[in-house]
Amino acid sequence: MKTENIPGYIIWLKSLKSNKTFPHLVFSADVDSMTTGMVSLTSNIENEIVISILNSKEYSSDKNVEWVKRINSELNRNDLKYIKWIRSENCSQKKKLFESYRNYWKRVKPYKNYYQDISDSAGESLQIDKESISDFIKNGGNIISHKFY
Repeated sequence: MKTENIPGYIIWLKSLKSNKTFPHLVFSADVDSMTTGMVSLTSNIENEIVISILNSKEYSSDKNVEWVKRINSELNRNDLKYIKWIRSENCSQKKKLFESYRNYWKRVKPYKNYYQDISDSAGESLQIDKESISDFIKNGGNIISHKFY
């Protein structure tokens, strides 16, 4: 698959424990069914992301360990990690009645998105930046398409 056809964007995360920064590909499309079964794994040693498609059994399972092992094995690697979203904070601030959107966005703090840490599955990382997939590649990142149709 050509990178311009990948439905999504790159977020940069920073480990709250080690301060290590790493990329994560977030799939995004107008309709959820367009990204159903798509997964991204991030290398914990290189500036690289692998994208793949889960089979129906893997998709319906809540055990991501199985498919992470499978993809690492098929690519003869052991550095690919699944980065799970944990939570967002500052989500409950609502627009006041008759408040302009300009004033609302001045008042509201941006969301803080927390994900699993790449080095410590019990640890957390914080989203610190966002970029397009094409910018990620221009800046030296690599995306590998594995069984991605």
